[in-house]
Amino acid sequence: MAAGDATRIWFKSVDTALVSRWRKDLSGAELAALAADLTEITTRYREEQRILPPVYFCRRCGTSARAKSPVIHVGSMIFAAKRLGLIGDAEVSQLQVLWRRYAARQRRSDQACESQKQLRERDDCH
Repeated sequence: MAAGDATRIWFKSVDTALVSRWRKDLSGAELAALAADLTEITTRYREEQRILPPVYFCRRCGTSARAKSPVIHVGSMIFAAKRLGLIGDAEVSQLQVLWRRYAARQRRSDQACESQKQLRERDDCH
């Protein structure tokens, strides 16, 4: 394992996948799906290369454990697209706004579904 690979997320194969799948007209759902796919590529690559996550130590109790596998978030994917020259500063801002609006709608939708589920469960009890 090369130095720094334990904490690295953006391997060459992930960059290549981002470049090949990037479109300028991605929707919020497509951004989320692409980030999930890139996370899967990272996970698969780390498994194939036997790259383990870093070990963290707890200062309070003195125990140590492996970190969770890294996740590629939409925000980091947008900045990676800029780093790779796929988009400029103006598009970064537009995509960030698009993503925030989409994520907020999803949270509201999830909360509404959860409250409906709780109402149905309460009705079933009586």
